[in-house]
Amino acid sequence: MDTVCVLTGDLIDSQGGQTALYLEAINSILEELKNKQKILRSDLYRGDEFQITTLPEEGLLCALYIRASLRAQNAKWDAKISIAFGEEKESDGAYGAAYLHSGRNLDSLSANTRMQIMVEEQKFSVLAQTMDYIISGWSQTTARAVRARLYAKTAKEAAEQLQISPANVSRALKRGGYEVLLGLAKFIYEAGGLDEHSQS
Repeated sequence: MDTVCVLTGDLIDSQGGQTALYLEAINSILEELKNKQKILRSDLYRGDEFQITTLPEEGLLCALYIRASLRAQNAKWDAKISIAFGEEKESDGAYGAAYLHSGRNLDSLSANTRMQIMVEEQKFSVLAQTMDYIISGWSQTTARAVRARLYAKTAKEAAEQLQISPANVSRALKRGGYEVLLGLAKFIYEAGGLDEHSQS
């Protein structure tokens, strides 16, 4: 069976003012990820909940991109995201553990926690909380820099996209703990044995 990453998310305070713009934003972000060929499939539920399926190596970066994109557009916008790696299908064709864990863990997130990560049966709660703490401290400027840099080939390309200098991009990324986040994502990927799945 194939190993996938499933992200189940819930927009924060989506019933406040600007609801239509908020929902339009998440639709646009998911469409961008589809166009970049980073996700295998996506679904929206009740308007403010979403679920996407990715290859294992894309999952954590997609989570960063979604949260960066929301915060880049509005400082009050964000999403809770439960990330689970595991089998896509059971032997009987039913949805696999990745879907089950992703959905259940989202429901169990506390009011002050916006990220959970699970690989098979192993939770990476402390690392998820660390990543969440860093992301939650982003300003809009930092979020824009992270969003631009994630899928840009170089910092220069990200700077051109944002129409600012590469030095300003680098400073924003440093403030936003960008390299730390990538390092944590890499550690989770390797510690969970996901690199072995991608090579098999």
